[in-house]
Amino acid sequence: MASRLLFLARHGEQDRPADGQDRPGGAAVHHGPLPRAAQTAGLVARSLPGVPVYATELAGDHLPHDTDPAGLPPAYARLLAACSPAERVDGPRLAAAYRS
Repeated sequence: MASRLLFLARHGEQDRPADGQDRPGGAAVHHGPLPRAAQTAGLVARSLPGVPVYATELAGDHLPHDTDPAGLPPAYARLLAACSPAERVDGPRLAAAYRS
């Protein structure tokens, strides 16, 4: 059975200088469609010469399933309440498409 290793990166600042040590390899860099995601992907790709970079909705910010906020901690309920109707539909659709 084939296996994959997935590195996830959030947007932020590095807390130590890059020294070329422990640099992971990769077959591709995939990022969401937002400009900040493209910027982060560009930074990652600079340390992986020759690795292709792709923008994809599947890596974008979305709600993977439309959760009922009742019973959730208040902070999570507020986060879900801030999601638009489109995000409530698009997120589950994208998650289902990825599983297919």
